[in-house]
Amino acid sequence: MPEQQVDIAALSEMSRDALLDLWHQFHDRDPPRNASRQFLRYYIAYCIQEMEHGGIESGTRQKLHQLAIGGENAGSAARSRTGIRPGTRLIRTWQGRAYEATVTEDGFVFEGKRYRSLSTVARAITGTRWNGWRFFGVDPGQQGSKKSG
Repeated sequence: MPEQQVDIAALSEMSRDALLDLWHQFHDRDPPRNASRQFLRYYIAYCIQEMEHGGIESGTRQKLHQLAIGGENAGSAARSRTGIRPGTRLIRTWQGRAYEATVTEDGFVFEGKRYRSLSTVARAITGTRWNGWRFFGVDPGQQGSKKSG
């Protein structure tokens, strides 16, 4: 806990030594060896916000830990960032023919065969390397997919 109230905006004006002093007010251990000034600012700002507004809920913290160690749902969790759920059908028309891949918990199904990545599905269709999300017209920042022609 810091000895005094710190304004997050003031962190950008602090020297690295001042940021290290603040770090030690939050932790009993040293920061990473090559921690940059920017890293220290961001991390200390997070600590201040966590004190003021509360931290990550324990369930979320556990899920993040599980993902960090490569837990059993790591693949589907990565896919969930795109908002695409298992069962979603991705359709792409390529050279006059419509192709369909279905999202599963552990990858994709295309023409009855399982694939671990959408890029391998795109490669099976075109014979060349593609970013599978781009090939099927999926923007990972959007919820869901779109058809392309």
